[in-house]
Amino acid sequence: MARIITISNAEILEDASHSSLSSSATAADETISVYSISGFAVNKPLLIGEFGQQGSEIIKTHATTSPSGTTVTLVTGLTKSHPKDTKVYVLDYDQAQFFYATTATGDKTTISTSDLDEESLDTTYKDTTYTSGYYFTRFYNSINSNYSAYSDPIPYGGLASNTVGHIIDRAMKETKKDFNETLTYETLLDEINSCLRFVRGKLKRWSNVQEFDSILDQMNRGEYSWDLPSDYYDPNSNRSMLQVRVGANTELTYQDKKEFDKYFDDVVRTQVATQGEEDAEELVLDSTDDLPSSGTITYYISNTAYSVDFSANDKDTNTLTTDALEVTTPVDTNIWYGESEGTPEYFSIWDGKIYIWPLCNSTTYGENIYLDYYTEVVEVDSDADEITLARYDMIKHWVKWQIHNISEKNGSPDFKDGNWLMFQSCLNDAIRRESSGQKFKMKPQINGINYRIANDEFEKV
Repeated sequence: MARIITISNAEILEDASHSSLSSSATAADETISVYSISGFAVNKPLLIGEFGQQGSEIIKTHATTSPSGTTVTLVTGLTKSHPKDTKVYVLDYDQAQFFYATTATGDKTTISTSDLDEESLDTTYKDTTYTSGYYFTRFYNSINSNYSAYSDPIPYGGLASNTVGHIIDRAMKETKKDFNETLTYETLLDEINSCLRFVRGKLKRWSNVQEFDSILDQMNRGEYSWDLPSDYYDPNSNRSMLQVRVGANTELTYQDKKEFDKYFDDVVRTQVATQGEEDAEELVLDSTDDLPSSGTITYYISNTAYSVDFSANDKDTNTLTTDALEVTTPVDTNIWYGESEGTPEYFSIWDGKIYIWPLCNSTTYGENIYLDYYTEVVEVDSDADEITLARYDMIKHWVKWQIHNISEKNGSPDFKDGNWLMFQSCLNDAIRRESSGQKFKMKPQINGINYRIANDEFEKV
């Protein structure tokens, strides 16, 4: 059984320099005239025409004669004639390479290197040797031996129906469109990612974006804030957080910022601005404005607490006059006044950080901070990337809708298009049937007043 492996020629036109013929060119001509030679150089492959059009050809520029004025010298004569205003692209590659491996991560064996098929949208290779395993493709420059990155592994049986490559291929075939300068592979990749973001925003708790038992960090004495994971969906609120746990303790209780700030009544936190050396009797902080004129501050080095008395506070220079420091105190070390330690009980989220209180003590430091949360979508960038939505078929309808908008509506959305309506129908079905597998307590309404359940008790909101 033969297996056809395909690489899309259109991929190499992204960001390619191009101009157009300023006069017609005849077969056997060894020079061409273009409107602008910007981006043209010696030893470069050129595409005269468009991939997928009859009469297009790939030819190289001369190895030593540089483009000048509007004239580009070729390495050999043209094999075809081309009318004025035909597009001319400067390519990074002129060949396609095909590889085989027994596994998706195994060693690759080259099975073919072929000139790009300029009169086709794709360059293909027909393999009759293998009956299982994986294929890979990449572009190759026969002049300087440069090459592109490998494609994702392509299973012998072909890409699954939930992969990017399959969705784009089906959408193009069903709309009977070809790639061109406006409708490119990269454009459709962008549209798939736009669709994924659109779908993600329609529901907070999609089951395919759950991340459970993720270890954020370990508790350290003196620390109370950590950056949220980069894939956390809404870094400015707790709406994407299902649960926060520390060590083997029960889950922490969420407090909004106003509630959380109450724990900081009479508590001051600042940081070291200039490293404090051991035995030094001054400590320069980011700010001493909220500290009294004298008192005791605490800082933590390698999970050991150090308290030091200060007898003067110069708020103009943010400098405390202290007893001799016991250890070197690095820049950005937290400095506390009036803090408390114990078993962490509460958390809050704002500005991309999670805050936990109280500070962990000498028996709870080193315990893991566990998060159960909902993630941002993972963007796709290649054919083999999979769409994890249960109703991944909706993505194809979005892509077909955007192909219609790009090709026939100058990019303006047509909300009466059948593919848009089908996409909406699939999305609504997916939302209606979605289940995250998690239980959420309802908010009862009594006498027109909403209540929420906190710590197994009703709380007025």
